[in-house]
Amino acid sequence: SGGEYMLQSKGIKSQLVRVIIDGLNLSPVVVLSAHSSSWYGLPFALYNPTRIGGYIALSPLSQSHHLDSDYQFAKAKTLIIRGEKDVRAALAAKKLKLMPNVEDIIVPNADYTFYFEDPKLWVPKMLEFLNDL
Repeated sequence: SGGEYMLQSKGIKSQLVRVIIDGLNLSPVVVLSAHSSSWYGLPFALYNPTRIGGYIALSPLSQSHHLDSDYQFAKAKTLIIRGEKDVRAALAAKKLKLMPNVEDIIVPNADYTFYFEDPKLWVPKMLEFLNDL
């Protein structure tokens, strides 16, 4: 059924990230997902809470296939950085805020490409987040 496919899909994406992290012998890790890579980073953050030290979502995409209850599994400190004009990231942030310990930073007058266009708007916030882990 469709529900079983979604569960398998979430598991496969999480497993792919886990294989890469295991191959590099890293743990715990901080995962940074920019825009569409959140399709891989978020499942890892949700379903591998002991393996992740922090999660950073830059202009994340909404992932409605995750149940609200899935977000309770995340334990890592989470940073969302998104553009004020990015409607899709606003929807994703609403879901991500179901996770404990989330900070949501909105870059004024920016769309989803802010992280390419002006790194000085968000890199200092990310470094502060990393230093606080």
